Amino acid sequence: MDIRAGDRISSRRHKGELVVAVCGRRVLVCRKVKKDGSPGDQEVLVRRDEVACVRVRLPLA
Repeated sequence: MDIRAGDRISSRRHKGELVVAVCGRRVLVCRKVKKDGSPGDQEVLVRRDEVACVRVRLPLA
């Protein structure tokens, strides 16, 4: 899976949607998404094998 900073993911371990802040080879640093859709202040560590799905960004055309 190709995951980059700014992608929105879901994790098996954490509830809700997460925004990737920093992506490493094994671990992602993510921020939890608030109810209004903006990234929150709470950061969580997610291992790459715990990623359940990645929200696909559609190209703006």
